[in-house]
Amino acid sequence: MSRLGSSRGYTPHVVLIVAMLALMVSGARAQGPNPDSLRNPSAGNGSVKLTSTIVKIPSAQPASETGPSPLEPDQVSKKLTAAERAAMRKFERARAAFTGFCDDWERKLSRREHDNLDAIKWKLQNGWAVGQYLGYSKIHSCTCKLSTHGQPVGELTYGETNNYLTGKTVDEAKHAKPKSTLATETTEIFGWGKKGWEY
Repeated sequence: MSRLGSSRGYTPHVVLIVAMLALMVSGARAQGPNPDSLRNPSAGNGSVKLTSTIVKIPSAQPASETGPSPLEPDQVSKKLTAAERAAMRKFERARAAFTGFCDDWERKLSRREHDNLDAIKWKLQNGWAVGQYLGYSKIHSCTCKLSTHGQPVGELTYGETNNYLTGKTVDEAKHAKPKSTLATETTEIFGWGKKGWEY
């Protein structure tokens, strides 16, 4: 019997085997790539290329392009009525003047305390001279705002203290350090008139 490699022809068995192999290969290609080769592109004789698609979504445009730009101060003033502009100027004058008004009020409180000291009615108790008077602190707050009717309103706060002095004599008590028995917070409200802040 001659060997397969030494003859130019093929036996029927060989032809049948080759035909079956060809059908198997063509069927595998029709079914698509092997899932294992998708997980590992380097496996097998061929390679599988994975592709991706990038979709660009337009970003939102700046607010200045999509909507109206904020109004500038000049544009706002142009939209105000004559009465509203007059009210704004009135409020600005009142607010600028209220700082000085608070400083002046603090000086008035200081003079009032000095007058209270001079008006003390001294009493002798168990050999001691005792006197009481009302004292005032510095201004704690000084605020100017608009009322619900659109009128300037000034508000300031300060502290009040009930003080007493003691000493062997009246003169000694006058120079003693005062002691406080009660402290309260006082709020005063003022209105703006034709001549300025009124009280």
